[in-house]
This record gives sequence, structure tokens and C-alpha cells, in this order.
Amino acid sequence: MNFCFKCYFIIIGCLVFLSFGCQNSSNNFYPPSNYIGICGKIGKYSNGELPGKEKQFTGYWQQFDYNGNIIMEGAYKNGIPVGIWKDYHSYNKLPSCIVTYFSDGKYDEKNYYPDGMIQSQTKGTYRFAANSYSTIPKQKKCWDFDGNIIHDTSRSNVIFFAEGNEPVEIFNSSSTLQDYHLRPYFLAKGYHFELKVFLIPFKTNTDDVVLTEPLTFLLKGKVNPASGKVEISETYSEGFNTFKLDATAIKDSCLWFSFSIPELAEPVNKFSVGIILK
Repeated sequence: MNFCFKCYFIIIGCLVFLSFGCQNSSNNFYPPSNYIGICGKIGKYSNGELPGKEKQFTGYWQQFDYNGNIIMEGAYKNGIPVGIWKDYHSYNKLPSCIVTYFSDGKYDEKNYYPDGMIQSQTKGTYRFAANSYSTIPKQKKCWDFDGNIIHDTSRSNVIFFAEGNEPVEIFNSSSTLQDYHLRPYFLAKGYHFELKVFLIPFKTNTDDVVLTEPLTFLLKGKVNPASGKVEISETYSEGFNTFKLDATAIKDSCLWFSFSIPELAEPVNKFSVGIILK
């Protein structure tokens, strides 16, 4: 018997920002065209209905954050996204997503974990037309945290859950602790699981330290079906802050993990991850 895990991400005692698409607060929030690569939505506008004024724009476009860091870039031809488009993690070093739009109507999308390891690859067809953007996925592959391919879940007992991949459901997919965004990823095989959390600096520097790499925490364990308890077999953290696992519990058909990071200021140093068990 396998658990069906759905992942929800909840921040306790901190500011919360919901991610409803690709967003940014710079002067060039919107591209010159009414279309944009990668995103299904930007701000309050659906892709294809953006307020761009140059409907036939040809050239290269970049999107920046408040600090002048690039967060998205790609090319246009006659107002249509073409070639390679990149979306970057907030610490502006590695791409989170790279989509290549081929002239024959096919696309190749690769998503990456915050440490640069590939997370998934999807190939299919795309269409920018009639003020809308649509894709039809044809092939998809997923990778675990160590770079091993995870096979089609419909034909194996490996269930893959990671941000942005079906059938994951992450509540508050863009949430913030002090100076960091949080990205949780979850893998499950039967009763065994792995949870990996990345703290991604959204500032490129602070008064005391330069933040260039995401901080990571990895937890492995299983749910004991006989006792109904969570058994942790391994924990590992990497970075100059300390992840503290405060509690685990099974409550209301959910597997809960509560964490704190002592080096960060209260109350924006606590968060919990909950996975629905079915």
C-alpha cells in the first residue's frame, strides 16, 4: 500500500506572498509585446493579453528586480517569443526554468532545483495566437534530488512531488522568511520519503555576508503504518544557517514537519510543511 502525498507549504509567523504567475516590480514589469515566454500569466494579465504596446516587437527583452538583477529574458520576432527563454531564481545565479521555442511549433522546457540540478523536462507543442498562449505536453521526465530519473508514476510505485510538477499542490508557492524565499520539494516511495527545503536569498548581499547560494536541508524517513508514527532516519543541512526540526506529527490525515532557523529573527524564522496522506 502506498500513500498518496500532496504537499502544502505554510509559513508561520511571517509575511506571505502568493505567486500567481511570473511577477516583478521593476519599471519594465511588462514586455513590449502582449505575449511573454514561459509564463501563463504575469501580474493580473493572462499571456496574450499583456498591455504591451509594440505588437510587432522584434528584439531581446529582459526583466529586472528592484536591485537590477535579471529575473527573466528572451527574444521576440514580430511580437512572438522565439528561441531560448530563461527564468531565474531570485538569487540571480542559476535559472529556474529554460524554455526553447522552436520554429516548427515544438518546445522543450527544463525546470531546475535551486541548486542547479535538473528537476524535470517537458517536450510538446506550443501556440501563441488569438491573444492566448497554450502548450500541449507530449513527453515528460523527472529527476530526484541526486539526478536519478524517476519513471512514469503511472507505471511504478515511485510518486514524484516537486514544486511545479503534477500532481503537487503547494500552498503559498512563493513565501518568505527573513531575507529568504522558501522552496520545498518532496519525494515518496511507498512509506519512505525525502523532503528537501531550499532557502533562496532574495537579497544579493547583507551587511554581514554575501548571499550567493541557496541553503539546503534534507530529511529522510518513513511513516510506520503499524504505529502511525513518523520515523526520521537522516537529516542533513548545508549552509551557514541551522535548520532545526522542531516537531513531526500526523494530524488530520496530514504528515506535518515544523522547522525553525535560530539564526534568523523571530517570528519570521519558523515554517511548517504538511503533506496530505491518502
